[in-house]
Amino acid sequence: MSNQLYWWQGASGHGYVHTVYPIHAIPDFIKACNYIFARPRFDGTREPLYIGESGAFDQRLNSHEKLGAALRLGATEAHIHFLAESQQERLNIETDLRHGHPTPLNQQLTSPLRMLANLLSPPSTPFASLLALASPFPKPAPSGSLSALAILARQSKK
Repeated sequence: MSNQLYWWQGASGHGYVHTVYPIHAIPDFIKACNYIFARPRFDGTREPLYIGESGAFDQRLNSHEKLGAALRLGATEAHIHFLAESQQERLNIETDLRHGHPTPLNQQLTSPLRMLANLLSPPSTPFASLLALASPFPKPAPSGSLSALAILARQSKK
């Protein structure tokens, strides 16, 4: 399967090209990037559920605090922007995209509300368990990607 490209426009009007990966088969080579957990709409466009940036996406994904919620909201894709050349540029892109696209999972709560939300949130679910929510019929992961078994093996070694 060849990866598709998707353009996201920020509030500034600037467009950012993203490579689209199935959320159950994200390659493990991805390090510094901007990313969007998204779900497809019936008209062929995508709805962003969470917009973020990371300098170590391959490590962050394994314990991402918003991945479970994104999957429950129907996320089936991870859109990855590789072209930012520094952490500051990634932060600027993330801010531009977040200002251009309201997302349900990027809500910034005030401190007392955040504490209450954290108390009411279920404990983190292992990534492999969350993958099962993404598709009732898991597809084989392409070579070089993190499989559910590889992630479980990594977690059991810790």
